[in-house]
Amino acid sequence: MLFSGRLTADAEVRNVKGDKKVTGFTVAINDRFKTKDGEKREITTYVECSYWVNPGLAEYLKKGVIVEIFGRVEARAWKKQDGEAMANLTCNVGTIKLLGKATNNIGRQLFAESEIGLHKSVALINRLNRFFGTNWKAETHRFGNDLYNIDKYRANLFISCVDTAKSRFEISELLDEINIGRSYDRERPLYWMDLGNSKDTGQVILSTIGDIEQPESDRFKTVSNLPFITEMFRDHLEQADQFDNTPSCSLADALTKQDLFINSTVSTLGASLLWQLFREGMLFNRGMFVNLKTFITQPLKLI
Repeated sequence: MLFSGRLTADAEVRNVKGDKKVTGFTVAINDRFKTKDGEKREITTYVECSYWVNPGLAEYLKKGVIVEIFGRVEARAWKKQDGEAMANLTCNVGTIKLLGKATNNIGRQLFAESEIGLHKSVALINRLNRFFGTNWKAETHRFGNDLYNIDKYRANLFISCVDTAKSRFEISELLDEINIGRSYDRERPLYWMDLGNSKDTGQVILSTIGDIEQPESDRFKTVSNLPFITEMFRDHLEQADQFDNTPSCSLADALTKQDLFINSTVSTLGASLLWQLFREGMLFNRGMFVNLKTFITQPLKLI
């Protein structure tokens, strides 16, 4: 059965049958009609729903959200101890489609409706695994939460794309801490690439985590240290959060606050920088600034 309505309260996730989780919520279906006498009436039917597939979707199933449900509906009837007759409708949900403002991120960042409720990292890694046959795994914990577990931070390259300057300062401090005492570790942190954007401008900046010894060259002047973005633009970043309230991904806050293609443009430029580094083993620019309003891209030279 296919039906739509509004949630009467926030969805709740509960554990059942061991490790299984079920998301429970109630949908109110309003049926408006006219009687033979022309009188307008409205009947509300309540359906108690159970969704077993994606517990992460509960984050978006809030009171008042409009949903379209496809599932198996059953009617139940029983009597209370005092003899009062009771009845309700239940639905074992197959698919959910969120309507209205709940569908954030499916515009500028090209996420599908079927991915709503998943962590972005999970959705993107799932795509890569399907496209290229890889077996990567997305970790959905906050960066730095498991700092004591060094195995979770075995990587030569860290890539960040965060909304606030405060987060960038936190990442820079954590990367410095991770690097302590790992000079001879094959998987020690080497590079940090940070991506960011505002309404119609963005930047990609590659930094070294500490000094990285470069091979001697008669043709080129090598650089062993590329300062963090937090060192290069500290004053600007410290003031940025006070004035920039532009949402990074919310379609509901209107495309007038952020260019439709700024996210994908910055991502493509960052990927191109890494491709050049991996393919040629050297760079002449450590990043770039892009302005989609003027269509100007300015490289950030190595110095």
